[in-house]
Amino acid sequence: MATAKCLGSGLLFVVIILLIVDPKIQSSTFACAMSGPMLPSSSSLTSDQRRRAVAMAYQRREDVLRRMARDAQRKVQQEQRKRQHQLQNQHRQSRQS
Repeated sequence: MATAKCLGSGLLFVVIILLIVDPKIQSSTFACAMSGPMLPSSSSLTSDQRRRAVAMAYQRREDVLRRMARDAQRKVQQEQRKRQHQLQNQHRQSRQS
């Protein structure tokens, strides 16, 4: 349980960083991933069906959050490489001057 809370906190942190870094991202993208499972009314499902539906909904949410975290990490790495190349180019230009 503690691991799940830690992972959830970490993913939430990444989502917040993503919102700060890239304001073009729609907040509805995150709302979809962070909201609870969408299930039919509980009276139409047996307890076993409901349990499976909830498990599947949470798995989908975790998959979305993992993908968002991976995309955020990739974007940060791209930005770091871009800055590093810019610094290298500036350094080369200053040595040539």
